[in-house]
Amino acid sequence: MLPPPHLRRTTRSTLTWVLVVLTGLMLTFTLIAVTSGDRRAASLPENLLATLLYPFQNAAGWATDRIRDVTGGIRELMYLREENARLREQVERLVHLERLNAQLIQENQRLREELDLRERLSHRLIAAQVIARDPSLWFQAVVINRGARHGIREGLVVINHQGVVGLVERVTPFTSTVRLMTAGNFEITARNSRNGEFGVVKGQGDGVVVRFPYGGRDAVRQGDIIVTGWFQPEIPGGLYIGAVAEVERGDHDLIPIGILRPGVDFQHLDLVQVVVPEPPGEEAAQ
Repeated sequence: MLPPPHLRRTTRSTLTWVLVVLTGLMLTFTLIAVTSGDRRAASLPENLLATLLYPFQNAAGWATDRIRDVTGGIRELMYLREENARLREQVERLVHLERLNAQLIQENQRLREELDLRERLSHRLIAAQVIARDPSLWFQAVVINRGARHGIREGLVVINHQGVVGLVERVTPFTSTVRLMTAGNFEITARNSRNGEFGVVKGQGDGVVVRFPYGGRDAVRQGDIIVTGWFQPEIPGGLYIGAVAEVERGDHDLIPIGILRPGVDFQHLDLVQVVVPEPPGEEAAQ
């Protein structure tokens, strides 16, 4: 009995592939046997095979080069990204150090100025730091971290290296409230360093003026330097208050009024000194 037709076709196809494979192996072994000897010139089969394989070899070499280039590019890109991140980090660190250095230089300069102020005055100074200020009364008052336990009392003048800051208004054991010179109820006696005329410095809430009720028309000029007077026992004379930026006339053009430009930068108050009218060697109770 004969097998079905489809089985016969499958068997015939299998035999065909077996014959092709065997033929290829025989040719390969024959080629190896022919070309295995020591000779200088390639045989005809070798040349034919080389010619047939050349396009494939060329394509394979080109693909290998491209793959190598792409791989190298990826590695280089990753290295550049890492290098860029490292350089960014170094730049940020340098910028931070530069800012910190500038801040330290500024702080050092300010401390030097405060130290110089101590050397110039013959009164005892109590260093204090501004710890609070009312945002609604920004130019009215500040709170400092020194009080009665440190020798502070009401009426003492508060200064920094730029000039007069204000007067101590309220005192607690460990803090004090300082009424700034720009406050509406601030008042202090003053003197014009140019001609010795005495007047009164008053705060206006948004600025400072100096009046010379007993002075003549030449009692104050633009550019005059105004310092503290000598009539208040708690306040040493000669402390810098500010310079006259503009002159106005009041009360029928008889009383000159100077618009002051204070020496103190009230927007950046930090470290201040409370002047105690005692010799520097006398220490108050701490």
